[in-house]
Amino acid sequence: MVTSDNEIACNIRIGSWTYDGNHINLTSFGESDILDLSEMSSNTAYDVTSQKGDALATSHYPCCSEPYLAMDYQFTVKKAKLEEDKKEEETEETSKESSEESSEESSEESSEESLSLSLETEAEKDAEEEIEESSGEHIGERK
Repeated sequence: MVTSDNEIACNIRIGSWTYDGNHINLTSFGESDILDLSEMSSNTAYDVTSQKGDALATSHYPCCSEPYLAMDYQFTVKKAKLEEDKKEEETEETSKESSEESSEESSEESSEESLSLSLETEAEKDAEEEIEESSGEHIGERK
């Protein structure tokens, strides 16, 4: 079953069909309820991304009164990234960051230009008002 982010849910069930729990004492190695991945090659096509604990399962069947034990390891895997994929992803992230920074800079420049134009417009209005006022005074003086 495929879960989010292309992870695949998996399970491995290990037990005996021949011997019941009275004849076989199935226990986890080192009292761990998850798979020991310490010796797993890091050079695999898939990475184990999570594991569910409590692997020891006991089953009872209608035919038999004895318990049957099994280790049911549940885990998720995701396709491992090759070195080439990692380098390509880093390159994409770097170019994305550069374009975002460039976009922010141009946005700041645009804001500064708008502010500058706004200030120039206000200064022009003030200058026009002064000219109109002084023109009106001169006209009034002539009369």
